[in-house]
Amino acid sequence: MRLIILFLFLFGCQTINYPSDPQINKKIELAIKGGERLSQWTKIINQARAHSNIFQKTNITFEYSSERKIYFYNDKIVANDFDELLDELPEKIKKVIYQDQPFTTELPTSYYEFIYYYSRIMYVYEHAVRWKGMFELLDALEFRRVYDIRGYEQLIETNNLDYKVNNLDKLPEDKQLKENLLSICYTAQIDSYNVFWYSYCNKIINTDIIKYKYKDYLKQAEKVHMSVFEITPRNIKVKSVDNVTYVTAYDPGDYYLRELIKESIESKIYYKDWSLKVIFVPYNKGSKYTRFVIEKEVTPHYNSDTNIITLNQNQLDNKFNLDNIKETIAHEFGHALGLSDCYIEFYDRDLKTIVYYSLESDNMMCSAGGIFTEKSYLALKKAYNIN
Repeated sequence: MRLIILFLFLFGCQTINYPSDPQINKKIELAIKGGERLSQWTKIINQARAHSNIFQKTNITFEYSSERKIYFYNDKIVANDFDELLDELPEKIKKVIYQDQPFTTELPTSYYEFIYYYSRIMYVYEHAVRWKGMFELLDALEFRRVYDIRGYEQLIETNNLDYKVNNLDKLPEDKQLKENLLSICYTAQIDSYNVFWYSYCNKIINTDIIKYKYKDYLKQAEKVHMSVFEITPRNIKVKSVDNVTYVTAYDPGDYYLRELIKESIESKIYYKDWSLKVIFVPYNKGSKYTRFVIEKEVTPHYNSDTNIITLNQNQLDNKFNLDNIKETIAHEFGHALGLSDCYIEFYDRDLKTIVYYSLESDNMMCSAGGIFTEKSYLALKKAYNIN
């Protein structure tokens, strides 16, 4: 993928010129600032409460659904969510979060009302941070459209597909069929390194070429879909004894963070009687163990080139939603083990928005609230020869 993105710039392919609105940008910055202030406020509230009575959101229950939900976001959507939030927020919360009034040590509303508004504020904060980070990567993110498998899924369920494709010019009303064929054409360009993938596919869709190529495209789309759940073994130290696998990582140098990382990984990554244990060692530039770093205004992520997991300082400081923090750490460590994201996220130039959807709602590499599935365990077992 990096090679194709490099070609896009070297050969002067058209890059995305996304319009920037100063008023919308201001709202996004306010949304980010609000999330940071809410975390500070929650921390102060909890410092004033007894340890047994800290303000914390726990025992979150997720209902898994076979129905796929498609999400869209861009700066305008985030700004609109921010406006709706401001209209809804009680003045006691709004003045502290967005108008810099002093923090209080007491809850400004009832316990459950504050939990509700906390979730609303952090939802907008997280989307604002994500959009801000993705905005500079729209060209690369657009290419990730080739991983969109919705067209492939619909085509393999289509009756009389061969007849319909060969009579595409006689079925002008079947716009969905053409969109699905376009989708698998995009996906097929991964292996061909076609830097002009978008214009190429949109040209051949109205010619006989698509009739001759679509079966090959379907096979390539299936291959891409299956690869999402495969593991590329990392250059990490893994040792298995009986039903326990030990993985070495660098000690983050902070006792609380070390214990949080350890608990997050070991409580989330397991399958039946098999478990994963983390062994921490002092940081050494000469080794290649997984390292954890903390940054502000960042979406948590894993960099395979450096083997570094970057976490959000704001989320760590605010221990209100520990379940979410633990899920995030376990998810990113899953990447360090070689597991891929099994959600699809790309920029759609026609809609001028980022599209996001999950492939499996119960899989922690796909969705919030997901678990370490049998599919992930078997892939891990195969990649690292786990007994």
